[in-house]
Amino acid sequence: MGTVKIPTTIIALLQQQLWPLVLFAGGGVLLSIWRRLPFSPQLKRLRVLDFWIFPASWLVHVTTLQATGASLLPILFCGWFVIGLAWLSWLWFVDGEVVMTRFWFLFWRFGDLYWLFWYFICLGGALLIRIK
Repeated sequence: MGTVKIPTTIIALLQQQLWPLVLFAGGGVLLSIWRRLPFSPQLKRLRVLDFWIFPASWLVHVTTLQATGASLLPILFCGWFVIGLAWLSWLWFVDGEVVMTRFWFLFWRFGDLYWLFWYFICLGGALLIRIK
C-alpha cells in the first residue's frame, strides 16, 4: 500500500486542485467544437496543411531544445503574433475595416508557411550542430 503524497507548497496544492477543473473545461470546449463542426461551412475548406501548426510548433521546440539546450518556441510565437498584429493594423488603416473571417483564414494559412519555414531552419541548424 502506497502513501498519499501531500503537496508541500501552496502553489502545488493549488495546481493539484485546479487540474480537474482545467481538464473538465477543456473537455467541454472540445465537445462543443466537435458538435458544431459537421454544420460548419468552413470545414469543407480545411486541408491537411492547416493542421501543420500544431506538430510544427512542437517539433521546433523539441529540435531546438535538444540541439542547443534552449527553445525558440516563445520567440517564434511572439514573432507570429507581432506579424499578425502588424497585418491586422495594416488592413485596418488601408481598407478602413477588417473582415475578420478573411483575416483569420489568411493568418492561419500564413502561419502554416511560417511554422514550416522555421521548422526547416531549426532542423537544418540541429543537423549542422550534430555534424560538427
